[in-house]
Amino acid sequence: MLHDLYKHFSANPSSLLARIYGVYTVKMKNYDEVYLILMGNCLKFENKYDITRVYDLKGSKVKRHVKTNNALSSTTLKDINFMQNKRYMQEVNLNAEDARDLLKVLRKDSEMLAAHEIMDYSVLLGIENKIRGFGDLEN
Repeated sequence: MLHDLYKHFSANPSSLLARIYGVYTVKMKNYDEVYLILMGNCLKFENKYDITRVYDLKGSKVKRHVKTNNALSSTTLKDINFMQNKRYMQEVNLNAEDARDLLKVLRKDSEMLAAHEIMDYSVLLGIENKIRGFGDLEN
């Protein structure tokens, strides 16, 4: 699969699949083994203080809710949270071209995973508030 994944990333640089750079086992005296995966950062916010919400979306309602009583803006919410929130606010506002491009990327990623009989695919969606006050406007 590694060769196919490399080909997929080369042909589809906009792929939303995780870039995994290494898988490690850390062994220490008097401690249990720890397993680590080194992955590329997929949420590239310009300013971490602009993050309002993060969602892990799978397209399912089964166990896809996070209690939000004490949730921070960096808490990763799930599908049901997204569906509940979109009732009160415009969560995602894509123009037609961006929506088509996103669907094309998702379709190609899904086809690659399906070819290897992998069905678990999540989309990590970060919502960023970029509305600025008058003091932030350029002259």
